[in-house]
Amino acid sequence: GEKVLIVDLDPQGNASTGLGIDRKDRTVSSYDVLTGELELEAAAIPTAVPGLSIVPSTLDLLGIEMEI
Repeated sequence: GEKVLIVDLDPQGNASTGLGIDRKDRTVSSYDVLTGELELEAAAIPTAVPGLSIVPSTLDLLGIEMEI
């Protein structure tokens, strides 16, 4: 089967929440990828759906425009 990666870039994290990634469990995020702290593959978290992973977002994204 195919593999799909969703990258959540919304600071509210609705895609992450919708796929069952609890806010308290988001130790890595798309913020880490955008700032160069992590590679995309390292930030991907498997979901309950086979073949579907997500790079979750956090509220850290609110200030990303000023940093990049």
